[in-house]
Order: sequence, then C-alpha cells, then structure tokens
Amino acid sequence: MAIMRWVVKIIVAAAFGGLFVAVLTPGFAAFLDTGDGAQNLETGRAMLVAFGLAAVLIVFAPTIRRAFGRGFVLCGMAFVFLPLAALMLGGRVSMDVIEAASVTGLSDEEQTAAAVGSGLAAGVTTLAAGAVGFVMGTIFLVAGLVLGFGGRREVIVIERERAVPSDRQEPPLRR
Repeated sequence: MAIMRWVVKIIVAAAFGGLFVAVLTPGFAAFLDTGDGAQNLETGRAMLVAFGLAAVLIVFAPTIRRAFGRGFVLCGMAFVFLPLAALMLGGRVSMDVIEAASVTGLSDEEQTAAAVGSGLAAGVTTLAAGAVGFVMGTIFLVAGLVLGFGGRREVIVIERERAVPSDRQEPPLRR
C-alpha cells in the first residue's frame, strides 16, 4: 500500500511539475539566445531545476491530499507570475524586432512603425496573460489551500452540567 502512495505521488509530481514549468515557459523563453546556444543550455537547466524543485516538494508531502494541495499552490503561483513572464518575453521580442528593423536598412518611418507595433503586441500579450493568470491563479491557489490546509476537523463539544438545577423546560426540537 505504501508503494502505491509513492507511485501516485510521483505521477502527481510529474503532472504538476510539468504544468508548473509549462506556465513559466514564456519567462524562460525570454532568456533564450539565438547565437551559439550556450545560453539556451543554461535556460534548459533552469527549467529542469524548476521541475525538480516542484517534484521534490510534491513527492515528499505527507499525504496524497497534501501532495495535490502543494501541486495546486505551485501552479497557482506560476499562473500569478504569468503576466510578468509574458512581459519579459514581450520586451525581448520587441528588442529583437527593433534591432532587426535597424539592421535591415528600413526607413525611419518603418523602424518607428516596427517599434510601435512590437510594443503594442507586447502590451496586448501581457494583458491577455494577466487575465488568464489572474483567473487560473485564483482557482489553483484556492484549490491548493483547501487541499493543503483545509479538511475535516473533529470538534468535540463537552457540555458542562449546571451547578444549580433549573426548573425551566427547554422546548422540543421540531423538524
């Protein structure tokens, strides 16, 4: 039975770790280099480290319910940071578009149009990522907090006997 718990936790860790890295991919893509590829290797390593940290946090949860809770909280935080990742990627793409427009020998008006267009595109992308990140982040964070910290609480109420007996009759409970 303990082996099945570990297997389920590993499956949950792989699913939520993959979603965690996938949501943060625009942020990682902002650091990719189109040159020799050394920067791309470092970005790939950073993605593996992020996946590994998420997987370790989830696998070593005390129960399967807490493992799901940790996974939802991690993915919720990633969704909340999605607009920042989209902003970084939009800035990188805008920088590349402006650089390419200046190198290709376009006129000043065309370079200005390329700069304005890339800035608008980055803004719209960040806005869309903000809407998705806010909604999905809220859903995932609430689900994660309920699963991680909520749950069944047993409450035992002990009624103290009255020191002075009362001659008052309580009304019967009716349905």
